[in-house]
Amino acid sequence: MAYGSVATRASNRFDYNTVSWVKGHEFTWEEYYQKMRLEIYTTHDTITAPSAAYFMGKVMFSTFVITFMWWYFDHVVPDNRGVAFNFYFMF
Repeated sequence: MAYGSVATRASNRFDYNTVSWVKGHEFTWEEYYQKMRLEIYTTHDTITAPSAAYFMGKVMFSTFVITFMWWYFDHVVPDNRGVAFNFYFMF
């Protein structure tokens, strides 16, 4: 979704509301932190999408958690390298 919000603002795209091609513009830091509001005139729906920074924060947090879990279970689960550490080894 972060890619979609950046591509919607920065690239040339076909706008179904006006049935024409819309030229994109440079994607700025202000837009990186800004929520995106889309109005679809054909169905009368309004969509509010979180900012690209929100999604990148989620990706970075998930990467940290997965890396930590990998490191922890690599030390706790017994493997062919010998005896595993106790489950509370980092304390």
